[in-house]
Amino acid sequence: MPAEVVVVWGLLALVAVEVLVTYTRTPPRELYYVSGSGFGLAVHQVLLFIGFPAGLVAIAVVGVVADRVPTGVGLVAMVAVAGLGAAAFLASGAEEAEVDVRPVSALTLAGVAIAVVLTVAVGRRVGVTRLRPGRPGDRARIGLALLLGLLAIPWLAADLGFSVDQIPLIDRLFITDAVRPDPGRPKAFSAVHDGHHHGMDGVLLAWSALLLTRVLPDVEHRRRRGALGL
Repeated sequence: MPAEVVVVWGLLALVAVEVLVTYTRTPPRELYYVSGSGFGLAVHQVLLFIGFPAGLVAIAVVGVVADRVPTGVGLVAMVAVAGLGAAAFLASGAEEAEVDVRPVSALTLAGVAIAVVLTVAVGRRVGVTRLRPGRPGDRARIGLALLLGLLAIPWLAADLGFSVDQIPLIDRLFITDAVRPDPGRPKAFSAVHDGHHHGMDGVLLAWSALLLTRVLPDVEHRRRRGALGL
């Protein structure tokens, strides 16, 4: 199994742990329109994170891992994960300030669980390859990943529960603690609040795609390769 799959899961797991710790220790007044506090709030936010973006990444991961299992098993897993994720998105949506864990969220969580179990099973059965250097397009991938990482600095800090306004030099590039009007909301808020941001979700989706495109040429099934390419 490609090491890129393990790296993708590792990225998602790392951010999930950051979310859990930050929402457990940060006072609710410093977070963006949340209800509850402490560990209960943190678990709630982690479940939201597993639903999105992890639920979307899981579809691509299963498409890659399915190449290492019998055709029937791989097809069933892909359809199940994609179907569960799509059903949850269509039923609940992902409003920026109104997002909540609903019963339908269990569908996406089940899809991620299937993807994780399949990844672990395949990894134990066939092992994991090392990251292979020199894949076509790697320079472009690295450049784009670094650019996204630079843009994501305020969101990375917010996941850890602090502001880049506290970091010399970087504080001149970004506005984070400064209070700004929040369009459509009843009160002004800091430009980048503590906690997880949709912008960070976008960066994680992009990083995951950049990693998984490295193994796209190795997918043997032509139609699956075309679908994953899209």
